[in-house]
Amino acid sequence: MWVKEFEHLQHTFDTQPSRGLLQSIAEIQTITIERRPINWHRMKKFFDDAIELTEILNAKEYGEIIIQIRLSVGKTIEGLSRDEEEAQSQEEKTLQWIAKERRKLDEREAEVRKGKRKSTREFRKSAESEVEKVLEEAKKALETTAFFSGLETTEG
Repeated sequence: MWVKEFEHLQHTFDTQPSRGLLQSIAEIQTITIERRPINWHRMKKFFDDAIELTEILNAKEYGEIIIQIRLSVGKTIEGLSRDEEEAQSQEEKTLQWIAKERRKLDEREAEVRKGKRKSTREFRKSAESEVEKVLEEAKKALETTAFFSGLETTEG
């Protein structure tokens, strides 16, 4: 691999790259090839390592380009973080509003159920009174009929 070749050529440079730097550069290549996602902290370390490598290779113009890329990516990541925080905040506000509305609906539902129970009790009471009234009238009618039947039997 090219990193091993680079290690053999170290004596030709003014500054010696550390084994960690070389491994980091190799890891950048692996992550790029495999398209593995990385977080901003790790990406920033890769940029820093790449800048350090450009200094070792006396390729400062590339280092400046990498610095600009790191700044641009950093700004993009910061913007993304702000947007995500705003979306999170908006979601929380919306969920709080939904919870508040849900509580109102639950209260309204409880009121409707309570009203139904009250109405049902009143309807039953009214029906009970009506049945008692009908039974009382039937009782009186039967008593009257029995009374008159008794008179007819005694007269006859």
